[in-house]
Amino acid sequence: MPHQLEALKIAETTGISQKRMMWAILISTAIGILVAFWVQLHMYYQKGANSGYFGPWALGYGREYFRRLTNWISYPTNTDWVGVLFIGIGFFIMIILTYLRVKFFWLPLHPLGYVMASNQEMSDLWAPILICLALKWTILKHGGIRSYRHAVPFFLGLVLGDYLMGIVWSLLSVLLNAEMYQFYP
Repeated sequence: MPHQLEALKIAETTGISQKRMMWAILISTAIGILVAFWVQLHMYYQKGANSGYFGPWALGYGREYFRRLTNWISYPTNTDWVGVLFIGIGFFIMIILTYLRVKFFWLPLHPLGYVMASNQEMSDLWAPILICLALKWTILKHGGIRSYRHAVPFFLGLVLGDYLMGIVWSLLSVLLNAEMYQFYP
């Protein structure tokens, strides 16, 4: 979703038709989904999905959700009212955080932080995010908004460099048919 919003903003800024950009996004999304399914199935059939060639995460997500679904169908249970209560509590915490974020823009608590805190990937990413938060706070505190705006391209370059190196290592792995550095996860 953020990528699509960025594309629409770029279209607005450069004067490209929003309608044409939306169609381009929809068509490229459809093509991307089809290509991703084909590539994944092709690789699984070529190497063997359960052969150990792929990391445990490659099949783990699908297995986990189907295991849960199988258990729900095979062993039906009554409504978990405690779980429903905690979902309601989480909902109201999100409402409160959203209200506070709108009312007090300076408040450092973002509602998405509450949602992302329990995300599996946060166990891998909490340290870099904390370092970025500390650097952002330090730059804003000691250098002001002007220094912050000058520093943003540098940090975006670090992120872009990380992704580009991931692409390079992935391409080398495919071209040389050798296991290379996995940049994530």
